[in-house]
Amino acid sequence: MARVRAVLSRYEAAYTGLDAAAARAVWPAVNERALARAFDGLQSQRVSLEQCDVSVSGGSAKAVCAGNATWVPKVGGGGRTEARRWSFDLRNSSGDWQIVRAEAR
Repeated sequence: MARVRAVLSRYEAAYTGLDAAAARAVWPAVNERALARAFDGLQSQRVSLEQCDVSVSGGSAKAVCAGNATWVPKVGGGGRTEARRWSFDLRNSSGDWQIVRAEAR
């Protein structure tokens, strides 16, 4: 479970750092170019996964995390903070956990 939580921490850091390449490292299926364009429109962002319930079954895992997303666009000013709930599906591929699906609501 600690390795799954480490992947979630790397996801959190990638999104907070506006680093699409780092996001792709933990979520290979993400559209890195589209994500980089989205990140380019932000002055800053902070993703905080504060409480994650993780369940592991063999080579797959699910995580549901409550937290907040705060962002400031480059144009238009004014930051926003919203409570979010993230759902992740992960798979263990050759000893490394990776995100196969991520959704925030």
